[in-house]
Amino acid sequence: MTSSAARTWPAAGSWIRRWFPQNGWATARWHVFTGDAIWRVDWAGPSLETVCGYRTGPMWTLDDLSARESEPDAPCRLCLRAGRAEP
Repeated sequence: MTSSAARTWPAAGSWIRRWFPQNGWATARWHVFTGDAIWRVDWAGPSLETVCGYRTGPMWTLDDLSARESEPDAPCRLCLRAGRAEP
């Protein structure tokens, strides 16, 4: 993803993982995106919601969001348990 103005989020059912290129931090697990996003006036971008309840938090300009359609190597167990792991 690029700047907040040009950002589009992945399709519902996609596996997502947020990471910060500047310091290399990333979420430990991949989560299934519900298709819902929360916007706040003072945020540069949306906070994406997942099946297990995890929210990415506001997606700032330097943040990156990886997305994939197939099940990743480190899926969230709660997302898998919810039965919505397949897009």
